[in-house]
Amino acid sequence: MKVGLFGGSFDPIHNAHLFIAEAIRHDEGLETVVFLPSRGGPHRGALSAPIDDRAEMIRLAIASNPAFALDLSDASDGASGYTADLLPGLRTRFAGDDLYFMAGGDSLVRTRWHRLDEILEQLSAFVIAPRVVTVSPPDPQTGSPARTPVAMTSRFSG
Repeated sequence: MKVGLFGGSFDPIHNAHLFIAEAIRHDEGLETVVFLPSRGGPHRGALSAPIDDRAEMIRLAIASNPAFALDLSDASDGASGYTADLLPGLRTRFAGDDLYFMAGGDSLVRTRWHRLDEILEQLSAFVIAPRVVTVSPPDPQTGSPARTPVAMTSRFSG
């Protein structure tokens, strides 16, 4: 089985997260996408919402998509917030499955990835979704340009 792992703070989760998760699920032929909200850590800035609130927002946001799931492994009190520490447990849980870690391009710019080599060794692919928007002609009713996220990804295979 091909499993997408979508890590992030999701502070808050929004439609672009859902769009990216579904686009990558479709493009990579993933059977499921597991959202992995992080409690935070010393390498992240202050978060606006507590983890319990962010987890509930994710539950509500993904409820209508049966291919989406929520895992709170990285939200526990003992979690380091580092993907390298999170993946061994997920590798055990999804033994024999191909794991595709998904991250927004913004997290790659803002965050220094700890032990990236270890992360890549445990994955079938690391899929990056850059924050890209197209601007369409103005909406005739509002006069505002319509902004649409574009499903562009870069893929690094382990």
